[in-house]
Amino acid sequence: GNWGILDIQSALRWVQREISAFGGDRGRVAIHGQSSGGSLVELQYVAPGSAGLFLGAISESGGLSAMELSAALKASSSLAASLGCARSSGHTANKSCLASLSAQKLTGTTYSYSWGPVSDGTTFPLPPDELLARGRVNNATVVLGLQTNDSNLFYFRSRTRDNLPQPNDRPDGGLKPMTPEEYALTVLRLVGPGHTAAALRLYPADRDDHLMNVHLVGNMQSDSMHCSARRRASQLNRAHPGRAFLYRFDYWYQSNAECTAVPNYHLPYLGAVHQDEVTFVLGQPNFMEAGSCCGVWGLNSSNCPRLPSCEACYAPGKFHHEGYRGYFNDKEWDFARTMGRFWTNVAASGDPNVRSRDGKDEAAWPRFSSGDVTGNI
Repeated sequence: GNWGILDIQSALRWVQREISAFGGDRGRVAIHGQSSGGSLVELQYVAPGSAGLFLGAISESGGLSAMELSAALKASSSLAASLGCARSSGHTANKSCLASLSAQKLTGTTYSYSWGPVSDGTTFPLPPDELLARGRVNNATVVLGLQTNDSNLFYFRSRTRDNLPQPNDRPDGGLKPMTPEEYALTVLRLVGPGHTAAALRLYPADRDDHLMNVHLVGNMQSDSMHCSARRRASQLNRAHPGRAFLYRFDYWYQSNAECTAVPNYHLPYLGAVHQDEVTFVLGQPNFMEAGSCCGVWGLNSSNCPRLPSCEACYAPGKFHHEGYRGYFNDKEWDFARTMGRFWTNVAASGDPNVRSRDGKDEAAWPRFSSGDVTGNI
């Protein structure tokens, strides 16, 4: 919720106060996040309390939204009732009761109710998308982007047969075919009756290859996300010309086919999907879904065993080096360094193309001096 937003602002104020003690420059701070973290980053560029706290913001597969206050209060009341904390005297009494419960009891309800940042009139004076539309955004460079097939990872999990995981080792992904009739109904549910005909013209059903219809739905969802990111980038660029940048990531880790912990190696049927860029941003294979129960350096217990899909990512014999570092082939190591250069340039100069504020362009990420952002790297 908004306490999370305020926590981020508090951390950024700490950086402003203390970074010089670490040899840093308070004027060269960038924040970046992925997925829900990307959405939290985007909220900072419209939150008045974040003004002046960062030079750049990078959102990987994020978005910009917040709950209406009425919906948040309703969810809070339902949560309080489920935990025996409903009080007729109002929300303040509910809060006092909830605060007395154990953390485990509260966090056990995480996936039972809607939660997240709220348009409360204070942290966000207006809904975030309205603040952006009005140009009420903080003065910062913003980088937005996502993967070509971003939605496939999660959408395909709802269309997989035989209880297979996603990703898996089937060349077709083990996907359930979708008839043209089912496809038309799916499109109707996605876009509504007013836009169905136009969507079917842009994404016509495949009457011969019913697996392709599953991919078409994924394409439609991913393309919608790309269009939304471009709209937000254009609105940002109109508020602060030349400060909004857009990317499309069209690759995934391929150095080591045994390193299959998400988001590393997977078969081509998925395309470039949600999380695939993180390995290259961080400069090493990582384990976003398996977490600490993974890898040579992970935890190892009966309820948190090390996983072969992660341990295989440590391959000194294949890459001829030891230690906790990136296990890439030469091509992908260069690519990871390029991405790292772009991301850290945003902090160094406020421009992914430039290392120092008085330096010249060292890359060719499209920059738009006014108006809409109409291109990406």
